Amino acid sequence: MNTIYDMNNKPQFKFQYKSSSSQKELLFSGGEESDEIITVKFIKISSSYLKSYQAQFYNKATNRNETLLIKSDNFGTFNQIYYGDESGPLVGTSEKANMVQMSFSMDIYPGVDKFLIIAIGFCIDRLFNAKIARFGAAAAVAI
Repeated sequence: MNTIYDMNNKPQFKFQYKSSSSQKELLFSGGEESDEIITVKFIKISSSYLKSYQAQFYNKATNRNETLLIKSDNFGTFNQIYYGDESGPLVGTSEKANMVQMSFSMDIYPGVDKFLIIAIGFCIDRLFNAKIARFGAAAAVAI
């Protein structure tokens, strides 16, 4: 699993992105001492202009399955993440200056699991930029 560190080099969370022709998923473990792994499945949904994905996972805190809607421009450089569907609250956005840049910025709204949204942001980037992302990148997260 990949480990993401804060600016003080302290581990914050781990994630692994798995991709096959039939399935794309994120394995996520939040926090330095957490052994619990959350599996997030990405399902592509059709859209007229934007590329859209649903991220589905089981939320242990609420004891139910949750869905996030990810709407992206055609290049994956600007993404909006909604809780539920497009009528649900916007929980975060991510943006890259261009398709080859390895860094991107994210805005995450209060009360949202920031580590999970950051990990989803990395996966969104890989969904759209798989050829670039396969070379890997080190990451530091300013929190």
